Amino acid sequence: MSTHQVTLKPISDVAGYLKNLIPASIPEAYAIKPRLESVAGEERIRSGIVAFRDFLYLLCDRLI
Repeated sequence: MSTHQVTLKPISDVAGYLKNLIPASIPEAYAIKPRLESVAGEERIRSGIVAFRDFLYLLCDRLI
């Protein structure tokens, strides 16, 4: 039987790693899936994506 060792990292290390995965800038021209356009208009979707990115940055900063 093999034994696996798990190393637990502090939440601040995990949050720092995840923050580095979040894109710093979002390009203006990217395709939006048609099924999302039934939820809201294109402009609202794009602003929501930016707002979600900002939320993720804030969350990671708080955890760090």
